[in-house]
Amino acid sequence: MENLRGIKNRATLRRLVWGALIAADIAVAAMFAIMLHNAVKVQPAPPVLTRAVAPLPAAAAQDFAAQPAINTQLDVQPPRQSDTPESSFAEVYASTQAEIQQTAQQPPAEPLPAKNAAKPRQKTAFRVKIYYYNSQARSVAALGTFSSWKPAALKRRGGRWEAELFLREGSYLYLLKVDGKKMPDPLQPLRREGKSVLVVKKP
Repeated sequence: MENLRGIKNRATLRRLVWGALIAADIAVAAMFAIMLHNAVKVQPAPPVLTRAVAPLPAAAAQDFAAQPAINTQLDVQPPRQSDTPESSFAEVYASTQAEIQQTAQQPPAEPLPAKNAAKPRQKTAFRVKIYYYNSQARSVAALGTFSSWKPAALKRRGGRWEAELFLREGSYLYLLKVDGKKMPDPLQPLRREGKSVLVVKKP
């Protein structure tokens, strides 16, 4: 029995505590609402001050009435339209692209020669003769780097074949083509990769 009484007493105490807390919350909320209402209370507008204007004297009023009325109407005219219609964006873009392409197709301007500019020296060509001795050959030609490996026919002088070339300084590889058969020059001791070497230099 005592246990039941203790439990009832504790439950009652809890109810009282919760009731007091709820009452305190309600009181605080009411005080906050009153303070907020006082803070946002609409203040009355200040009174508008008016100033009395003294009437004009009779002489000034007559002078003002005698003055001609001023025409305040503005002469507003609509904007003038151009005699030629404005081009659309597509037309302007197309014309611009055409001008760009036309400019790109034009060859670049050559730079003007500088005054007193040193002119490049032209290399001198030297006369070189190639000989081949064979009285029984029917056709003889020479081909090499000096002719882009295109055969150049040798002329026959009795039992000797000869060709006259004009070459600049340097070394050239060449072969002889005798009756359709390619071979190195038997009179040229210099060889490279199975080909004869012709060296041209100043005498």
